[in-house]
Amino acid sequence: MLLNFNRLRWISIIVPVAALGLLHFVIAFVLPDLLLSPAGFLVTLGLIFASVALFSHLVFGVIERLEREIVRQSGRFASVAGVATTLSEAEGTTEILQHVLDAVAQSLDVETGVICLLNEETDELYLCAHAGLPAPLLERIRRQAVDDDAVGSEVIRHAHPVVVSDASLDPRSVGLPEQFGIWSFVSVPLIAENRALGVLALASGTKGRFELEDVRLLEQIARQLGIAVHRSKLLEQLVDRNEELRVMNDVSAELTRAHDLTSVFSAVLSGAMGVTGAERAELWLDERGRIIRIHSVGPDLAGGETGAPDDPDLRQRVWQTGSADMAMSGDASTGCFPLNSADQVVGLIVLTGLRSPIMPPRRRQLLESIADQGAVAISNARFRVRVRELAVLEERERIAREMHDGLAQVLGYVNTKAFAVRRLLKDGDLATAQSMLSQLEEAARDVYADVREGVLALRTTAPRDRSLLDNICDYLGKFERLSGVHVECHADRKMADLRLPEMTEIQVMRVIQEALSNVRKHASADHASVTLRARNGRLVALVDDDGCGFDVKRAGRRDWPQFGLQTMRERAEAIGGRFSVTSSAGHGTHVTIRVPLAGPVGTAA
Repeated sequence: MLLNFNRLRWISIIVPVAALGLLHFVIAFVLPDLLLSPAGFLVTLGLIFASVALFSHLVFGVIERLEREIVRQSGRFASVAGVATTLSEAEGTTEILQHVLDAVAQSLDVETGVICLLNEETDELYLCAHAGLPAPLLERIRRQAVDDDAVGSEVIRHAHPVVVSDASLDPRSVGLPEQFGIWSFVSVPLIAENRALGVLALASGTKGRFELEDVRLLEQIARQLGIAVHRSKLLEQLVDRNEELRVMNDVSAELTRAHDLTSVFSAVLSGAMGVTGAERAELWLDERGRIIRIHSVGPDLAGGETGAPDDPDLRQRVWQTGSADMAMSGDASTGCFPLNSADQVVGLIVLTGLRSPIMPPRRRQLLESIADQGAVAISNARFRVRVRELAVLEERERIAREMHDGLAQVLGYVNTKAFAVRRLLKDGDLATAQSMLSQLEEAARDVYADVREGVLALRTTAPRDRSLLDNICDYLGKFERLSGVHVECHADRKMADLRLPEMTEIQVMRVIQEALSNVRKHASADHASVTLRARNGRLVALVDDDGCGFDVKRAGRRDWPQFGLQTMRERAEAIGGRFSVTSSAGHGTHVTIRVPLAGPVGTAA
């Protein structure tokens, strides 16, 4: 443009001087008598007028062309500035691309254009913004593999523009002129960090519509768009990573809080649905050699619009291979993901209502992490259930043993005495029979007291909203009213908030209950005490009485209270504790249980 102005400046000087010089030469040397006649004067004046008019036409023609070029360049600069403004103000990638496409199409005075972005995971170009496209062409390019579009493939693979001046002569543009009236087009790559992220394309119904300056302008705009798209993708990745961490944290928290299998199942399936956007999630587990559905979250899609027919072949395939797989079901997809624990498949997560048959690698990895966590959590939950079942069986065995060693022996004693009374009454020995009936009455009272005490002990549980000390003090008050033995409770201050695992608290209470039961039945004590304290990472519980005591070494397996001592020792050892008893005739009995604390006092192990 500067060169044109320079030319115009010199032409405006040289041409008039040359014209006047030529005219003066003709008049002075060629036709010296021309100006002496009126006709000659008019001819000369006409030549001057024609020369000036021609010169003016040429000069102003150049000025008009320069003005149009200036306007055109200003429009291009305005387009670039408008793109920069849009990139700084618009929210969302789609909104940015549509605004930019509209501004560029208006600037270059074309009506048709598209912007497609590259999905690097699926190697597909998908439509993000468009203007003036016929509906059939719009549907064709909405989503397509890169290699299915010859022009798009060249732009993406080689990261350089493609300009077609006559679509009828280009084999890559078959059908565009005839079907859609597109005779020329230009496609430029959206580039960031030396790789193409998408395509910006403009089309026209005129041959040779796009010039070199147009291509350069589009390349500048495409570079800005490429940077914006790259930043947007980085932001989306950051948001996705944060969301993944949030989901993983939520799933981990839910699995940590879950204390039963149903809660574990719900946490795993809800996490899987949150990651994938599935409409329904099902959990399938192996129950006695059969893969059956255990739990589900979300509506049943079998009769819905998307359709979700049962696919046992998919489940069987995933169970056998241990690898995730997906299958189409109606307009949506079904995904099946294994729960692996210790290199074994322990279950399946089946997701239905997925909108795409392809799952991005990052999302698949996240789902597999949730599945792995779920597998461990389910295995642990099942193990806890089994432990509880075994604990119940052990408790039943202890109760059965206690009934055999206590109630059964007393009932046997009652049966023997009743038989003896019958014989005495038959023989007429009323005095002896009366004495034995008194013994039977005393045995019945003892059995009744034992049964009431056993019922009290079994009813006394360990509520999770109360501390161990509160539960023990509550039991001691009831025991004192039932037995008539005065019992005191002593504890460190820090024991007021002590929380132990449920099984540990139950076993500690059962040991204390059994020890107090022996005090009532055998010690003939007036006072007893229960002491709780924490020492060297252990809970120490002591039960003391001022009763008659006994010789621990000489007590037989079936002598009192040896069978009770054996039960208490088993309970202590079941929770990793130690049990000891010291006693001597006339000096009372001292029962001690020491249980390890997994954490600081006040926390559950």
